[in-house]
Amino acid sequence: MKVKWIHNPDQEDDIVLTYREMNDDVKAILNSLNIREITVSKNQQEYILNLEDILFFETSDGKVFAHTNEHAYLTGSRLYQLIESLPSHFVRVSKGSIINVHKVSGLDKQFSGRMIYFQNSYKTNYVSRQYYPKLKIALDERSFL
Repeated sequence: MKVKWIHNPDQEDDIVLTYREMNDDVKAILNSLNIREITVSKNQQEYILNLEDILFFETSDGKVFAHTNEHAYLTGSRLYQLIESLPSHFVRVSKGSIINVHKVSGLDKQFSGRMIYFQNSYKTNYVSRQYYPKLKIALDERSFL
């Protein structure tokens, strides 16, 4: 991995990270940048959301939406791009969803899977059997923090 540092007092701060594939080193660099916001849109207006306000990301009709307690916003990203750049407390729970583990208030076993409940919200999501073990580990780690 090569690293270039260029100091230019006449230029606005700009960070470009070019990588061949996402690996632990690249994830560590992304996490160290402490990016805690995402740009989204709703009704043709752009908003900047704090990641901690997001309950989950979900695909619908080929688009990815960021859900907060009250609203759903359109992201400009694909789900696989988001999971690579989000902090580790965002966990994929199905082919079409990523949740914020910090916002989970409970799980309920259903016939078709497990329903996820979120703090202070009427919104729910499902975790598939394939992704349940990773969610369980993330929830167990959260309880020790």
